[in-house]
Amino acid sequence: MEGDLRYLSHQETLRLLSRALARARLPVCHTEGFNPRPRIALPLPRPVGVASRAERAIVDFTEPIDPDCLADQLRAQFPPGMRVQRAVTIGPSDRSAPRMVRYRVTIAQEGRADLSRRAEEMLRFAPIPYDRFVHKTGRIRHIDLRPYLEAIEVDASSVRLTVFVTDGGSVKPAELCEVLGIAERPMNHLIERTEVVWQTSHGEIH
Repeated sequence: MEGDLRYLSHQETLRLLSRALARARLPVCHTEGFNPRPRIALPLPRPVGVASRAERAIVDFTEPIDPDCLADQLRAQFPPGMRVQRAVTIGPSDRSAPRMVRYRVTIAQEGRADLSRRAEEMLRFAPIPYDRFVHKTGRIRHIDLRPYLEAIEVDASSVRLTVFVTDGGSVKPAELCEVLGIAERPMNHLIERTEVVWQTSHGEIH
């Protein structure tokens, strides 16, 4: 997702997918009850404002569908800025857990040397204390970012971040940018999710 679509929330993205599936007349499973909804899951929700080339949606269908046909039908329904890379069939119990995520952050050339030095320090030492504001509770949570950080690479125009996703959580790219000293606010519009490594019942896939 790119362009203005990066500003869609999680729920808005689900609605976009739901409407595209309905326009394509695909046999999507729905939940039961008074307000049935299409059974669609986004296993790694994208922060609002962050572009992405590595999104995954899991959709339950009432009957088998050829993955190539599914991809072609959805491509015709998506707006500019949203593309289907591929579709695959997975087993009913294989819900794919994210294990590692890579991001690219666009930066100005000035100050790059300071970012490189700070990145080396963050990778060399632990902990990396951070005060995370939790919106649901309205409180500050004191966490250590270091267990979630795999790599930081600084080049002429970007910072590349590789982070772990664990059962205990992960780190937001904007949080690492803040600790690095990238002072631009807001931050998310400079960030792109470039790759996700998923853990499935058959091993890791990209």
